[in-house]
Amino acid sequence: MQKYPEVAIIIINFNGVIDTRECLDSLVKIKYPNYKVYILDNGSTENHYDLLKKEFTDKKLNFFRSEINLGFAKGNNFIIQKLKEPYILLLNNDTIVDKNFLNNLIDDALKFKNAKILQPKILSYVNRK
Repeated sequence: MQKYPEVAIIIINFNGVIDTRECLDSLVKIKYPNYKVYILDNGSTENHYDLLKKEFTDKKLNFFRSEINLGFAKGNNFIIQKLKEPYILLLNNDTIVDKNFLNNLIDDALKFKNAKILQPKILSYVNRK
C-alpha cells in the first residue's frame, strides 16, 4: 500500500452554511497530500449549494446536491456509493480540523491494520485545550 493512500472526506450540509464554510476552510489547509472532500447539500432551504460551490474552488472539493433532506445516514450513503477511495472519513460540518489530523489518522490506520474504524481526538469548539 502506498504511503499516502487516498482518503475521501464526506461533509453533509443542511442549512449550516456558516459551519460548513469554517469546516471547509480548515480542510483545504491540511497537510495530507492525497484526499478529496465530498460535500452534499442535503436539501437546504437556502441555496447553500451554489454559495459554497462559488466560494470554494479548490479542486479537492466536490459538490453534490439533493433536492430533499436524505438525513445523515442516507446522505452519507448517497456519496459513499460514488467513491473509489480505500479510506472514507465521515466528518460533521461543524468540525474544524488541525492541519495534521489526517496524517496522524492514516498513520494509525496503517499501523493498526486490523482496525476497521478509527476516531480522531475531538476537542470542544469553545475550549480547545
